[in-house]
Amino acid sequence: MMSQAINAPLSVPDGASTSRISWRIQLLNPLPPGLEIKLCDERHCLPLDALSGQKNRSVPFSPRSRYRFIYSVNSAGTLSPALNVVSNQLTLNYRW
Repeated sequence: MMSQAINAPLSVPDGASTSRISWRIQLLNPLPPGLEIKLCDERHCLPLDALSGQKNRSVPFSPRSRYRFIYSVNSAGTLSPALNVVSNQLTLNYRW
């Protein structure tokens, strides 16, 4: 499952670099076993180890990229209840 694209505001200056990524994800149901979450831009993906957190990064993400959360469940059989993401939030701090 993939989130809608998250776009940076147009006010991000040219030449800016990402210094920190923070995220928060809310699910309708309890966390299913085997859930894997990645934050991706057009060229890179970063595995996220929790529903919320932060990582200090200077690369590979540009603060002007288009981002998506990618959700997958690594398990056999039917997923019940179905994975239902209520919200996802992404904050990028940058320097220029």
